Amino acid sequence: MRFRPLVLLLLLLAAPANAAPPDYARFFAGRDGCFEIYDLTTNRLIARYNPEHCAKRYSPCSTFKVPLSLMAFDSDILKDENSAMKWDGKRTRRPEWNHNQTAASWMRLSVIWFSQRLTPKLG
Repeated sequence: MRFRPLVLLLLLLAAPANAAPPDYARFFAGRDGCFEIYDLTTNRLIARYNPEHCAKRYSPCSTFKVPLSLMAFDSDILKDENSAMKWDGKRTRRPEWNHNQTAASWMRLSVIWFSQRLTPKLG
C-alpha cells in the first residue's frame, strides 16, 4: 500500500492518543526521506522518522507548490485538477511549459509561470 504525505498526516492526526505509532518504515519503504510532526501549541515533537535525514539541509525545490495549491483550492481559485490557465505566449526553455496548463499539469511539470500567476490571486 502506498501513502502520500497528506494521507499519512491525516492518519496520524485522526489516530487516538493511546494508539501505537504507525509503522513509518513501511510508509517510507524504498525511499530516502524523513517525517516530523511538531505541535506548536504544546511546543513538543509528536512524531519523527529517520532523524538523521531530517537533520540534513536540503533545497526545498518545488515544495512551495503544495501549500500554494492548498490555498488556491481552499479559496476556490482552483476548483479541481482540471482548472486551467492560459499560457501568455512567452516561450521558456522548457517546451512542456509553453502551452495552457491545468492544475494537474502544473504540479506534474512544476510550471513556474502557473505558480507566479496564482500567488497574486491569493493576495
